[in-house]
Amino acid sequence: MNSIVIDLEMNEIDLEQHPLPHKTCRFEVMEIGAVKLDENFNQIDEYKTYIKPQMNPIGERYTQLTGISDETVKDARSFTEAFKEFCEWCGTGYKIISWGGTDKAQIKAECLFKGIEPADIKYMMKNWLDFQALFSKNLGIYKSVGLKDAVNYAGIDAEGDFHDAYWDAKNTASLYRMFKLDFDNLRTVMKPYIESMKKAQAMTFSLGELLKNIDVDSSKA
Repeated sequence: MNSIVIDLEMNEIDLEQHPLPHKTCRFEVMEIGAVKLDENFNQIDEYKTYIKPQMNPIGERYTQLTGISDETVKDARSFTEAFKEFCEWCGTGYKIISWGGTDKAQIKAECLFKGIEPADIKYMMKNWLDFQALFSKNLGIYKSVGLKDAVNYAGIDAEGDFHDAYWDAKNTASLYRMFKLDFDNLRTVMKPYIESMKKAQAMTFSLGELLKNIDVDSSKA
């Protein structure tokens, strides 16, 4: 079975201009990046496309984060067209993988909002793996880890820029390959990071815990 590693970059829908979409869909996809891995986790194909948001122009903060501007997507296709092509590219009998659950939720929400019902959507949702959650669980890390930290602490030489959908997908694929084929080494090189997270957790306490043993004499108040 092939593995499809996906990443999305998104633009926020302007609440003041379009209040209703926020009930189902708060963002629009403006880039899809993906790589296809074979059963041995070798890359055999890649996919990248820009998408023109239909609700409002790309916000400045998202341009600063991703480098994607209105100029970048001026000739890009709609989400409906791009997602149909992406589903065809995925083929059949695959597992889809993302770093976190946000991308899965976005595709589900945007398809619902825009009335898209591709035949592959149910299969895709059913066979989606949240690799970020699996990564943290298997390494005993008590909180979600950012992709950049995970890649860097795993000793992987990151390719391209983070917050570029294609390069994020490719770097996630490299981490997934290491996770599947060389987990013992991954755990070894990640040990300093894991220990630092455990230490941070142990040092965390509430103000109530700090004050619970202090005897307050109300007569002196």
